[in-house]
Amino acid sequence: MKKKILVAIVSFTVSFCQISLAQSTATAENIIKRYINITGGESKWDSVKSIRFVLESKPSNGNYLRNETIKENPLKYYNKTTFHRRSNPSQANGDSYTEIYNNGFLVNISGNKIDTIKDAKKLDEVKLQTFMLSDLAYKKLNYKINLIGITKVDGVENYQLKFESPNGSILNRFYNKRTGLLTMDQIEDGSKYVYKSYEKVQGFLIPNKFVYVTPAGVIEFTVKEIVFNEIINPEVFVF
Repeated sequence: MKKKILVAIVSFTVSFCQISLAQSTATAENIIKRYINITGGESKWDSVKSIRFVLESKPSNGNYLRNETIKENPLKYYNKTTFHRRSNPSQANGDSYTEIYNNGFLVNISGNKIDTIKDAKKLDEVKLQTFMLSDLAYKKLNYKINLIGITKVDGVENYQLKFESPNGSILNRFYNKRTGLLTMDQIEDGSKYVYKSYEKVQGFLIPNKFVYVTPAGVIEFTVKEIVFNEIINPEVFVF
C-alpha cells in the first residue's frame, strides 16, 4: 500500500514538474503552434480556400451593426460594416464602410467615395487578414515575433506575444496560458478585440463572440453565419 502511494506521489511530482517545465520554457513558436493545433490543425486550415462569416452587434435602442467578411486564396479580402436603424431594420439604411484587398491593392469605400490606400503599415495589416488563420501567416509574411511574458486579461494569465510587420505595424496577441486559445488582440491605437465562447464549426474551433473595445465604447458582436469553401463571386473583390 505504501509502495503504491509512493509511486503515485512520484508520478504526480514528475507530471507537475513536466507541466511547470513546459510552461517555463514556452516560446512564441510553441504558443502559436499550440493555438493552430487546438483550432483545427495546420493541414485542415490549409485546405480552406475561402471563408465567409457574418457578425451582428448587440442591438442598442433597436439599432445594430452588421459585418460581413469574405476571404479567398490567394490574398483576397472583403470586409463590409453596415449600420441598421430601428426605423427600417430589414434594410441597410444607414452608413456603410467597406475594405477590399486584392493582391497588394487596398481600397476603402464609404458611400460613393473610394479611397486607394497606400500606407505601408495598413497594407501589412490587411494583407495579414487575407489568410484563413493569421497564425499561419506570420512567418510567410516575415513578421518579427517576441514573447513579452505573462499578462493577466480579466484576471486570467495569458502569454503576450508581440508581432511586428516588415513595415512596422505592431500587434499584441494574448493566448490563454491554460487553454492555449486566443483571448485578445491589441492594436497600435489601443483598440482591443476580445474573443469569447469558442465553438466547433465543421471541425474548426471558432470564437462565437467578438468584443470590440475602443476609448469611445464597447461593441459586442455575435457570429450569425460562417461558411467554409463556398464558391465566391469574383466581383466581390473588384473595385
